[in-house]
Amino acid sequence: MVVWPHLLKVIRKKQEERGSALSVPGRQTMHTMGDNPRGEAVRWHFPLARDTAELGRAVDGVAGRGFYSLVGMVVLAGLLAALLTGTGCGPRQAEKQQPVGSKPARLTVGVLDDSRLAETLRSYEGQWQAETGIPLEVLALSLQGQTPVKADVLIFRSAELGPLAESGLVQPLGEEKLRAHTAAWTDLVEMLRDQEGRWGQQVCAVPLGSPVLVCYCRADLLDRLGLRPPRTWEDYLQIAEQFRDRSRLAAAGLPKDRPWAPALEPLAAGWAGWMLLAHAASYAKHPNYYSTLFEMESMRPRIADPPFLRALEELVSTAKWASPDFWEMDPDQVRERFWRGECGLALCWPSRAGPDKAAPEVKCTIVPIPGASALWHPGEGKWVPAPKGELFGTPLLGISGRWAALHTHCQHPEAALELIFWLVGKQGTEPRPAVCPATAVFRKSDLKDLPRLQAWVEPAMPRQTAQQYADALQETFSSGQWLVALRIPGWQEYMGVLDEAVRAAVRGQQTPQQALQEAAEKWQAITHRLGLQHQRQAYRRNLALPD
Repeated sequence: MVVWPHLLKVIRKKQEERGSALSVPGRQTMHTMGDNPRGEAVRWHFPLARDTAELGRAVDGVAGRGFYSLVGMVVLAGLLAALLTGTGCGPRQAEKQQPVGSKPARLTVGVLDDSRLAETLRSYEGQWQAETGIPLEVLALSLQGQTPVKADVLIFRSAELGPLAESGLVQPLGEEKLRAHTAAWTDLVEMLRDQEGRWGQQVCAVPLGSPVLVCYCRADLLDRLGLRPPRTWEDYLQIAEQFRDRSRLAAAGLPKDRPWAPALEPLAAGWAGWMLLAHAASYAKHPNYYSTLFEMESMRPRIADPPFLRALEELVSTAKWASPDFWEMDPDQVRERFWRGECGLALCWPSRAGPDKAAPEVKCTIVPIPGASALWHPGEGKWVPAPKGELFGTPLLGISGRWAALHTHCQHPEAALELIFWLVGKQGTEPRPAVCPATAVFRKSDLKDLPRLQAWVEPAMPRQTAQQYADALQETFSSGQWLVALRIPGWQEYMGVLDEAVRAAVRGQQTPQQALQEAAEKWQAITHRLGLQHQRQAYRRNLALPD
């Protein structure tokens, strides 16, 4: 075929162009698929890589430079094809767009399944029109059995990116679209921007705030008991066990009649499954393997494998040290109970919608969610310990958050993208979605600007603790590894099954092993009902892998 010499020249030219200052969607993923996947970040967070000159990536054990060099070429060819054909994130083609620079008569934003955020954004309709002369309409929509209307911009939960993209309802955000917004784009946290906002090989959404879990600790009690904040899940368990002793806590100033949970996590319906994934991420996400929740080819669920079982056993242990009414809380309630002085450790994230005041005795410190002292090697079927003094740290992305994307049928993508970045805000300004409890800080400049950061945290949080939160996020986002939550079609059904498995184990209705085995069987049935090949392809895209 004579096309290949010309194609290779164009590919090389595109590679040279990607050396520009603009961080282009796909760069980090292509880097992870190369000969030196993650450089020092992997070597620091995953010391298994230290004694090897290069760490090859693998998909269910398929490793090697030659294989991924070939994949890299295929990906680049795919990117070129996308540039030439203008394909979207999903199967559908975008409608013909209006000429560049034409002014829309109106822009419409569809906020999916979040009426509170829709109401907040409506309050900005007048300001947007005053600044741009373009009327804005914000609609509260539901995905329950409905197809979103032809809005210009869709705003949705992180997990909905996959189903929306697979349905062909969102456009990819290519280099040309983003070029006019370089400053705002490069201010976004890379891990969120380039990984959670990606579907397949293309970034398809812009973050409006996507939280990662952190650990709130009662610093006053830790100091009185001579303890340090947890670094590993073993530390977390040991501290929680120390916090069970009410007599010691009474001597430290805890009122005897106060409701108390040594460690508190969101285990209400709709949250328990996410908490298991957050616990298991550092145990299960091996740096040599892309796939964590399923085997890549067979789509056999891995949620009953040793890392998930260990995580659930630990989760059940800490949950049972609290009364059952503590098992029915969401992240907002967990955060509130912490500031009321009713728990010693709490897994959640800060929110401007949080409480205004804290109990007088509560002194808080915030650290990253605990990591793992050992990592499960799926190929060898054994635990690999971390070197002394180090740990494996893998944050879970996509547990909540809100994202904005261009609807496939958007007739004015330039104006609509201008609106999205207007919502994101410029450096030194307050991001407009900060009042939504499902969101969290997502701009790098906010992590370095304490007054701006405080727009994201509850009024009860002191400045010193807010700075600790920024430090915890900096450490989390510098990790060389992450686990993106399940976002494939049917994710609500998969996560509903996992949710009930966790809650059944916590309630003592099943052992952790029984609960996860039953959940794995149900996951497999869901996959076959929705179509094995279709779900496998969607899962590959969920992992930012080529089709």
